[in-house]
Amino acid sequence: MVWGPDGTVTALAAPAGYVTSSATRITDSGIIIGTGRPGAPTGADHALVWNAAGAVADLGAGSRARAVNNGGTVVGNLGGQAARWSADGTPLPLAPSTLTSVATGINDQGAIVGYTSDPPPARAQFYAQRWEPDGSVTALPEWASVYPYSTAYFITDSGIVVGELMLRGLAGYGRPEVLRWHP
Repeated sequence: MVWGPDGTVTALAAPAGYVTSSATRITDSGIIIGTGRPGAPTGADHALVWNAAGAVADLGAGSRARAVNNGGTVVGNLGGQAARWSADGTPLPLAPSTLTSVATGINDQGAIVGYTSDPPPARAQFYAQRWEPDGSVTALPEWASVYPYSTAYFITDSGIVVGELMLRGLAGYGRPEVLRWHP
């Protein structure tokens, strides 16, 4: 559903045959992203994008939309790798690696943040990343060498990134702490 500023409520149509759908983000221009599942509830996730007029596009099986900027570029993951989709729905993988990766935020300049993680069966350790509009990737600085595990979730248009650090090996083991990276 979309609630307008005047209180009107509009239902978002899911693609035909979908048994579930949810909306998770909206842009200033009215582009909405979310997730749905066709067929049985145990099927694979599909990232969904609704344009400002309410038409929905399916970004494919195994995709997950995590963020969208005002230009309509969607980021998330596709088959265990960070990805972005252009406004027309074309998938563009982000710096593939042997690690699992997820894109979680994008600003209006096209800079993307997220994280990579160790593949199973290893204990998951997360490493905050930043992908530039040209596709190059850099690891965000560690808070301290004894706390190297972090995730990045959002990036502002000025380049400030926020995320979290997971404390390990202390009395606060497993406790998240908020992080902010400045450009």
